[in-house]
Amino acid sequence: MNTDEKPSFTEIDRGYRQTLHNLDQLNKPLLICFSGAPGSGKTTLAKKIETKFKAIKIGSDGINDAINRLKPELTSTGRRKLIRGYLFYLLDELKGGKNKLLIIDSSIDRKYKAVYDWGKKNGFDLFIITLNVPEHELERRLKQRENYYEYLPHLENWIAEFEEFNWNHVADFYSDSWEANNPDTLYNKIRLKLKQ
Repeated sequence: MNTDEKPSFTEIDRGYRQTLHNLDQLNKPLLICFSGAPGSGKTTLAKKIETKFKAIKIGSDGINDAINRLKPELTSTGRRKLIRGYLFYLLDELKGGKNKLLIIDSSIDRKYKAVYDWGKKNGFDLFIITLNVPEHELERRLKQRENYYEYLPHLENWIAEFEEFNWNHVADFYSDSWEANNPDTLYNKIRLKLKQ
């Protein structure tokens, strides 16, 4: 592969799709999305929902890992664009499968319109979960990550995007502190949405 060349979606797919679970489960179409900055608990909650409902969790961190294995020298901007493009490629691939309960383990704050349009076009309702965590707590959590130095310079912008998104959109489930909430409330809301 040429150093200027980006990996193709097919190449990324070979490294990422094998990490997906529950592909053969039967579930109705629903796209579960998160609004929240890095460190807000999206991945922790996405894994719980994946297990509880036998959903397919699509994680931007896992996609990023697959891209890094193929092309570690890509800039963070190049990686973000590839992650977003591959996400929609994968959604298109999965929409025809048995399991149509999909979780996007990534913030929807910057890509809502594109996700909403994809869902509408393909018959998937959106279920938005907002995780509102104070900045000092986000910073504390991010500093526990190995690559925290990549996150901290962007935190202020991510919080601003989160606030703007939540000013303009109403979530199906809102939490100031996921750890303090009983997950049954969230699970019941997801069950109700799946029955519609």
